[in-house]
Amino acid sequence: MQGLLAGWQMAFNASPLGTAVAGIVWLKALLESFHILAMGLVLFSVGMISLRLAGLAGRANSPIEMVRRFAPWIWAALAVVFLTGLMLLMGANPRRGLPSPMFQLKMVLMLSSIGLTAIMQLTLQSDQGFWEMNPLRRALSKVIAPACFLLWMFTVCAGRWLAYGYVLFPDAA
Repeated sequence: MQGLLAGWQMAFNASPLGTAVAGIVWLKALLESFHILAMGLVLFSVGMISLRLAGLAGRANSPIEMVRRFAPWIWAALAVVFLTGLMLLMGANPRRGLPSPMFQLKMVLMLSSIGLTAIMQLTLQSDQGFWEMNPLRRALSKVIAPACFLLWMFTVCAGRWLAYGYVLFPDAA
């Protein structure tokens, strides 16, 4: 599997976009900046919804109001994260690309984060009182909301650790 991923990474690197991203320093810096800013927006928006669901902030607004306010920002920012991430992947060193165990960890964390965020949003959109219907759901929301936020924080940390993954995985790529 690692060989296949390394082959894909080499093909990405050989593409015109890959050579541009790898060879034009300001383009890579610009893409990384947008990528990081978009992740910050996701983290902030998920944090606001999570704090409300956990009952720690925003009590003047209902959970569905918080979702309506912040969910569009989450999904728009994730589109930017996806596009910039794909472009960065095209010019990535194999140590930071597909074959990297740290990159793979980041993707697992990101997919888990997106899934949990979608569950929180969809349950509230289908039933505004879903997380407040009974004591069990209220207690569950106080666990799920911070877990979602923590997953996003771990995703961001894994992304940052891509540059240093060789320390944790010295034998990879």
